[in-house]
Amino acid sequence: MLRLLKLTPALVAATTAALLTASSASAAGGWSGPVALDGVVQFSSVSCPSSSFCSAVDTNGNEFTWDGSSWSAADNIDTSGQALSSVSCPASSFCTAVDGAGNAYTFTGSSWSAPTRISKDGLSSVSCASSSFCVAVNQWAETYNGSSWPNSDSVVLNGGEGYDSVSCPSSSFCAAVGHNGGAVTYNGSGWTYDGQIDTTATPMLTSVSCPSSSFCIAVDEGGNEFNYNGSTWSGPISIDPNGQGLSSVSCPSTTFCVAVDGASDALAFNGSSWSAPVNIEPGGRGLASVSCPSSSFCAAVDDSGGALTYPAAGGPPPIAKPPVLSHLSLIPAAFQATPCRRGRGHARCATIIRYDDSAAATTTLTILERKAGVLVRGRCVAPPRQAHGRHLRACRRTVVVGSFAHTDAAGANTIRFTGHVGGHRLALGGYTLSAVARLGGKASSTVVARFTIKR
Repeated sequence: MLRLLKLTPALVAATTAALLTASSASAAGGWSGPVALDGVVQFSSVSCPSSSFCSAVDTNGNEFTWDGSSWSAADNIDTSGQALSSVSCPASSFCTAVDGAGNAYTFTGSSWSAPTRISKDGLSSVSCASSSFCVAVNQWAETYNGSSWPNSDSVVLNGGEGYDSVSCPSSSFCAAVGHNGGAVTYNGSGWTYDGQIDTTATPMLTSVSCPSSSFCIAVDEGGNEFNYNGSTWSGPISIDPNGQGLSSVSCPSTTFCVAVDGASDALAFNGSSWSAPVNIEPGGRGLASVSCPSSSFCAAVDDSGGALTYPAAGGPPPIAKPPVLSHLSLIPAAFQATPCRRGRGHARCATIIRYDDSAAATTTLTILERKAGVLVRGRCVAPPRQAHGRHLRACRRTVVVGSFAHTDAAGANTIRFTGHVGGHRLALGGYTLSAVARLGGKASSTVVARFTIKR
């Protein structure tokens, strides 16, 4: 939801000075800026079809253009007095913006059109797959066919749900998400209500991004991520529980996404897991929108008139630090492997592995066992089947029994462990469980816990 600020000369001067000071500081997490563009006016949306062109719009009706090296001055394209809420640019020669009065504006490579009223209500979001197909949403879906918006207020998405974000990778697929947690999808001919996919305590979906009809990522105010696989939605997965709400997500492919939040943090997705949040704007201004045309360039805008870019030469936004594992335990630490003996005097069947992960990483859990061995040339190895009269010095060696992986949520994680690994039941005796989390090519320190398989 947009928060409008009352402008005064003193407030504009103070905030502009603060932004200029911040922009001269060293970039955080590989991002530049913020560059002061707009005083204290809040940016609402940014869209980049390439690293050499972006369009950003604000709540005062202004549009700014990125040319690959710098941002333009403000172009006031909306004089209606309503905030521009969203912009979408499938190419540098075509963009569409919408506002809170139900107007649409079209950019054709050199200038913006006059407003066209396409809805009786304010529009929240627009997405253009090409210059001949766009969809704008609120509780309605308005469709652009390359020359006009012919179905004004004729397609109701779902009664009682206002849709805040839409993403259309093609003219035959779109997904939209709403502030009551609902989602709808479009198949080229009609819309289907997918139900309330966000049933968390704060079910306000804020943004969705779909690079294809078989992959979408949606985010919410509670720091959760939801995934669409072409037929169903899954989630929630907590990726940013302390970030004051995820505000925007951009996925140029199924193996790369960036999400931003109200605490000025950015998170990167590598196709299997999310990085820990990285603060990219130390001034603390909330980030309103992000757009990444590829894994090597992103632009973001904040709620105080600042814009940030991630340089094309630098590669994808780096992960500042490796994940951290802590508090690994098995409760109970002594248990029977399934199937279990029942009755009084027998150990509990199976156990629960518990640990904390600082990020939504992938953790490899390895079962280790100490076994008898002999020293051969300074190394402890398995005893030979026949010693042939040789006297070999005894030793103890650590053997890997097996391992398995778990996709973590940021925070507490639990796994039911039955005492089986690699399809085999563990024998009676003592073992060590070691765990290492990996994310974006970086690994945590190893943590360990001991357990016993009992009768």
